[in-house]
Amino acid sequence: MPDRHAAVIERFNDSTTCTWCEKTGETVTITFTSGFLQDAALCWKCLQKAVRVNHKQTAGPAVRPASREAS
Repeated sequence: MPDRHAAVIERFNDSTTCTWCEKTGETVTITFTSGFLQDAALCWKCLQKAVRVNHKQTAGPAVRPASREAS
């Protein structure tokens, strides 16, 4: 079973427009196994943001601690 948080870097691009911030520069073409982004060109800064967003989206539901009742 593939890791739901995996990101596959497919290639390095010398001068391409970032899909996220729309700035032109060095990017990598990436695909997330979760389906979050497919074949997207991202600069290094936006790649970090995308990994965090993908992780938050694919994480399980938040677990609430058991409530404490006053005695």
